[in-house]
Amino acid sequence: MTSTDQLLREIEVFADERQLSASTVARLAANDGKLIARLRAGGTVTLATAEKLREFMRSARAGGREAGAGRATPALHNDATKSDEQQAVTGNGAEVFP
Repeated sequence: MTSTDQLLREIEVFADERQLSASTVARLAANDGKLIARLRAGGTVTLATAEKLREFMRSARAGGREAGAGRATPALHNDATKSDEQQAVTGNGAEVFP
């Protein structure tokens, strides 16, 4: 088993644990949703990217990421750091009143 095969296996196991697709893990960890397809097709990954993926998985397993829907997954945004005014504005600029 090559180091690339080993990394791919680690990602797949993690993805199964979190009920995510492997490509979602790669997208969230390394901002690369096509990484898994490239690895499965025989591609390689840089050491920096491999470490980014592994750190993401370690952090999630250690509870260092926000839990969502019963599984530890990273937050796509962090509303906890936004002010009340920032949270009251939706993505299209329309205000939302409680």
